[in-house]
Amino acid sequence: MLGLLVCLVWACWFLASPQGLARSVDCRLVRWLGVVLVNLLVFLLVGEATVRLADPLLARSSLFGDKHTPANLKPHAPVRGSIGFSNAQGFRDRERTVGWTGTAPRVLALGDSFTWGAGVSYDEAFVTLLERQLQAVAPEAEVINVGVPAWGPHEELHLLKTYGVRFQPDLVLLNFFIGNDIQNKRGDDLHLPGLMLVAGQSYYVHSNGNWLHDRIGPDRWYLYHDLNYLFRVGGARVRQAFTWPGEQTSSLALLGETAPLVSREQYVRGIHERSDIYLADDTRFFAQHWARTQEVLLALRDFLGKRGIPLLIVLIPDHIQLDRTLQREYLAGIGQAAEQYNFYKPQRLLLAWCRERGIPTVDLLPAFEATGSSESLYFRNDFHLTASGHQLAARIIDPVLQAQLRAFGKMEGSKGP
Repeated sequence: MLGLLVCLVWACWFLASPQGLARSVDCRLVRWLGVVLVNLLVFLLVGEATVRLADPLLARSSLFGDKHTPANLKPHAPVRGSIGFSNAQGFRDRERTVGWTGTAPRVLALGDSFTWGAGVSYDEAFVTLLERQLQAVAPEAEVINVGVPAWGPHEELHLLKTYGVRFQPDLVLLNFFIGNDIQNKRGDDLHLPGLMLVAGQSYYVHSNGNWLHDRIGPDRWYLYHDLNYLFRVGGARVRQAFTWPGEQTSSLALLGETAPLVSREQYVRGIHERSDIYLADDTRFFAQHWARTQEVLLALRDFLGKRGIPLLIVLIPDHIQLDRTLQREYLAGIGQAAEQYNFYKPQRLLLAWCRERGIPTVDLLPAFEATGSSESLYFRNDFHLTASGHQLAARIIDPVLQAQLRAFGKMEGSKGP
């Protein structure tokens, strides 16, 4: 559009005053602009060719460090809790070694902002609590947190293939949030964005059918991604070096360290964007997303199965499934009857699907319901778990996790696979 606008202005100027255009083009400023544009074009072309050729080297050295960072994570960024900063890959976890020679069990935790621990500190997140509970039995046990806010099973499978499997985990814990891991919001495109690896980092690659956008758009340029990552990581390291421990809290909002602050009206309205999963009768939209979810979960199971790595799926309930007041507010707001909804439907489908395929599953919904109130488990006007919610989740998951590790001979007292 910018190019067409320039051509249009040029053409109008030529038609109105060709002599004036000729005089303007012949001035020193225009000649210098020409030199700058030519140099910029040469820099882009040569730079792009160079970083494409050097991509394997960049993925193994310097700031990139042969590691993986999803595009929306910030390495060495302040986080609440004992670790102080996110690790070198941007995950909200302590530094981990890829190679593993220990005998204690090693678990890889995949998931979204629940696994990340949005709204609570690093030490309060259920993944951290699970690691400490495992270490009470096996002191060197690890539960590696590679949760990425806003990611779903499709991206988590990509992360497992490109990075997570390098940790040689004894078990993969997939934390599946009922609220948006089947369907995120109304109008979601079923054609998921591609994920492109540049210097070991993952970036979304969107296609919209426009030739220019799909072939030479910024997200197709290695140079764009490398420079962006270089400035971000370099800047984070500089900030880390000059940040006193007491000054960390000023940047926490950037990391999702606190729960989003929205009004009750906004929160209830947002539920409607993903409400197809709770309708008693399947809509075509839900059926398409459910089919896609099954396909991704099956691919994840098969990928791990070929490597002899067991999978354990944790179903994290949505706030509206437990809060009857919230259900009534939602139904009143959209003018629909309670009979049209089945808020247990997603668990019923997932549990049946996992049972048919022999995938161990932990459903947190019954234990959450047994508390009698969701107020202590979820933040108000937000579907993320409070510290109490994370504690309860860890208590429910821990015995099942340890039993699975023992069944596969990864902990003392095992019976063998």
